[in-house]
Amino acid sequence: MAVSLSTLVDLARIDKQQWLSFIEENHFPIEFRQRDAARDILGKLLAYLEENPDAREKLKAIATKKSGQASPELMKALAYLLKDNNERPPDRD
Repeated sequence: MAVSLSTLVDLARIDKQQWLSFIEENHFPIEFRQRDAARDILGKLLAYLEENPDAREKLKAIATKKSGQASPELMKALAYLLKDNNERPPDRD
């Protein structure tokens, strides 16, 4: 749990434009306002993924592949978070 939380903190540092590129690149139907901050967009993305298991599976499949515009750090963090709990190494905290 602690490692996942740390990864989420790192995701909160991703800038707005990277999130928008990631959402567009993956064709996620997420609406946002111009005044939304990066964390608002992250929250909308997480809510969308929570409600759409198929989108999570799609993202799992592409998270380990190189992405066009999304940062490698973003893809690595998402790949880790999207792993099944059985696939993750146990937390040491």
